Amino acid sequence: MAQSHQSSNKLTELVTDLAVKLEKACEPARLDAALAGDVLGELETIDMTVDILKISKAGFAVKKCKAVKADGAFASVCERASLLFKKWKRAVATPSDPTRGGERATNGRPSESLSTASVNSGPATSISPLTCGGSQGKATNGEPVVEGNAPPPSSGPSTSRPPPLPTQSAADPPSVLFHLASAEAAILEDSLPPSRLKIANLFLALFLKYPEGQEDPGRAARVAVDIEQAMQNAMDHKLAAKQYGDKARSLKYNLGMNEHLRMRVILSDVAPAVLVAMKADEMQPEEHRQAAEAAAALAYEANLLDWHDKNADKIRKQLGIEDVGGSFTCGRCKGNKTSYQAKQTRSSDEPMTMFVRCLTCGNRWKE
Repeated sequence: MAQSHQSSNKLTELVTDLAVKLEKACEPARLDAALAGDVLGELETIDMTVDILKISKAGFAVKKCKAVKADGAFASVCERASLLFKKWKRAVATPSDPTRGGERATNGRPSESLSTASVNSGPATSISPLTCGGSQGKATNGEPVVEGNAPPPSSGPSTSRPPPLPTQSAADPPSVLFHLASAEAAILEDSLPPSRLKIANLFLALFLKYPEGQEDPGRAARVAVDIEQAMQNAMDHKLAAKQYGDKARSLKYNLGMNEHLRMRVILSDVAPAVLVAMKADEMQPEEHRQAAEAAAALAYEANLLDWHDKNADKIRKQLGIEDVGGSFTCGRCKGNKTSYQAKQTRSSDEPMTMFVRCLTCGNRWKE
């Protein structure tokens, strides 16, 4: 027992040293692909346990390595680190997630190693898992099964049950990890940081409010993840955090307002990359766009100097005034719808000059 404890301590110290070397090799200023590859090669040969990971912090070092954004030789190092991180994660999965692997006892503590487990009474013997029933290292009464004393297999129906599916109560916020397939959700959970996963869940919560999203939640979850990925491709959530957040709010608001666009996005008629490239006015509903264009046209016309003259007939009609003729006749179109201004252009004892403009053809003259 003492020798086993000493060897465990030495293994923990070795993993700790390797974790320190890996962190140094992944520093942005010195990215050493050769050193990182050698360290990962040694870590891949070690049978990792929860206690070693807690003490050595090797999991944080490997996670830091797989998150490095680099090209060339270090890109393959990041892939190796990602695979190793997933391997460790499956090996030390929590009891609440039986589908992710890991051998656990019913009380939540890791089960004893198959090679070192022993029984208190009698000579040391190894514990072996049952070959039937689907349970590991357990007899029907919950006691460990000792090799040589295993109960005979039952001829009746198997009492084993498949691992329970993940559940989500109505009070919990929508999660893309719940609605996606287990394998896809596991990869997504490893690759997406919490900040990006939060944005994907934000879009999913919006889609699930409407019938087109409730019809197929799995499809809505995949679309939400694809939209977030398109945002990440267009603007990094770390380097352009403000633009990333503003775009997420704009998409959420406009998708909630525009039913036609929202349905086309969920049904994949509009690609996520095209959606992210749209401007706010392009995502507005058709009636809002028409109202905005009409308001812009009205504002433009109001700024014209002759707006009052052009709309004089409309104004008189709204006021109930019948059409009236002007005081002058246009020499070009022979119409009498004219306006004029009197200005003193000569000496004060001379009559004023009339500047006349035809409202029909725009002809101008003076009298």
